[in-house]
Amino acid sequence: EWVAVSHLHPDHYGGILGIISELTVDRVIYHGRPLDLPHKAVTLRRESTSESGRHKSVSREPLLWSEVTEALALRHIPLIAQEQMEEEWGLLRLRWLFGAPPDHLKENDASLALLIESIESPQRRVLLSGDLEAAGELRLRTMWRSLGLRGAELSVWHINHHGSGTSTAMETVQTLRPRLGVLSLDGAHRFAFPHPRTVATLEARGVRRVRLDLAGDYTFLF
Repeated sequence: EWVAVSHLHPDHYGGILGIISELTVDRVIYHGRPLDLPHKAVTLRRESTSESGRHKSVSREPLLWSEVTEALALRHIPLIAQEQMEEEWGLLRLRWLFGAPPDHLKENDASLALLIESIESPQRRVLLSGDLEAAGELRLRTMWRSLGLRGAELSVWHINHHGSGTSTAMETVQTLRPRLGVLSLDGAHRFAFPHPRTVATLEARGVRRVRLDLAGDYTFLF
């Protein structure tokens, strides 16, 4: 039915072309802010094996957002700017916590935040909040409290920014109270995520962790 792009960095929208070529997608959702920043020459590293059995790095240029928008237009798939709202989707309640991001926020902090709740068991909650860092997490905590969720627990939190040291502040973890944190990692990055400080923060609050580079796909059943 739809695909949501948290924000406009290649590691978050890079899979869209494969998705729309294999699945029927009615719309693509994003934060709505134009990507007017210069494209950086980001290189995604992948490991391959040579004939000698030694590993070498293979570089690949990232997919540009303009290529994505062109592909969507060719397939007549609308690109929708998500508003702050609440909607029911089958047996789930979707709370889009943010509307259009302020212009002063950098791209990571402009990430969408989606709270998914079971209608039958509202205490079962999953939060997807992209690559939020300090400014974005402050925005998230403010919204969380305004929704009356202070004291509520999260069943699963997709840890911000892959567990970087610039996200997952102690105050954020205390506010969200996640029981399980999922770290989206592929094992091929150069950033050594999760950062030890982030791991220590999660451990201090008793948050169990799942690393997708080690555990593979993870399914949460409501």
